Amino acid sequence: MGSVKTGLDGRINQGREAGDEIAQTGQEKVGEAQESRQAIDGTNAVDDETQAAVQEAMNEAKTIAENIASSEIREPSDQIGNELGEVSNEATEYGDRETENAGSASGAVGDFNSVGATLAQKFEQSAQEFNQLSETAQSTADALEQRADAIASQLESTF
Repeated sequence: MGSVKTGLDGRINQGREAGDEIAQTGQEKVGEAQESRQAIDGTNAVDDETQAAVQEAMNEAKTIAENIASSEIREPSDQIGNELGEVSNEATEYGDRETENAGSASGAVGDFNSVGATLAQKFEQSAQEFNQLSETAQSTADALEQRADAIASQLESTF
């Protein structure tokens, strides 16, 4: 794998790792929210004043959960997804260039035909590798988005 492909692969791995960190943080926040919900549900308000306080606490907790879901899960995941989309687009562009190069190389004629054919084959292989990187970046972004949405929704629905 050449340096450009290695660089793209590294950016995909960074995005994957950052997505894993967001998911871990999100799961921790879900656990905190569930524990807090149980604590609030464990109260037994007798007076209408304390019942109102419990309802106010639930509303405030819901707002906190929604803010966390947005700022610590969805927004960072969107940013990483956009970066992975850029990686996918770059890889596609490089793959297209390598495909064009393969076409040019295959134009070698006469005694040089075998040289051109060998070079064209290398360019075609390179194009396939770039296309695979593009697909990997896009599937990583899609998986990150789905996972982040699921965690954020779980967090938001706790209250």
